[in-house]
Amino acid sequence: MDNLIPKDEAKFKHYIDTVLSIVKSKVDYADILIENVSKVEAKLLTDGQELIIPYSSKAAMQLRLVMNDGRHIEASLGLQDKNEVKGNINTLLNMLQHEKPNYDYKLASIPNPDKIRYGKQINRDLREYDVSRILTAIFNDVKQLCKDTVNVKIKPELW
Repeated sequence: MDNLIPKDEAKFKHYIDTVLSIVKSKVDYADILIENVSKVEAKLLTDGQELIIPYSSKAAMQLRLVMNDGRHIEASLGLQDKNEVKGNINTLLNMLQHEKPNYDYKLASIPNPDKIRYGKQINRDLREYDVSRILTAIFNDVKQLCKDTVNVKIKPELW
């Protein structure tokens, strides 16, 4: 398995293709950044309540549109359905059309045009692990630290 390929790549690839097909003939350059954040969350609240969320994920999209005369616009659009993203892109294109040219604005050259994938290798997928036991042990250590501390009140909140 290629460790730079996320499990959700097919979903994101379809989304990227959809967005680029909308802007293809309307701008000189477009790029998309999709961030997919996976996290394990544990909260030890001041009243002693423990909350463990073993897995959550969210994704967001950043779109940049550029014209050869330096007009450019960036927007965070989130991952929307096709009709919603098309409407928002049309709004961006309208705003871009009314921008003044900025001939000082330039794009950097691509450092390695033959490279297709950038990023860190994905060694583990959080969805494959039950981290509850580990987080409970951390909670217990923090609680013990609170009991052992003299003249200091600790109000732990682990995120």
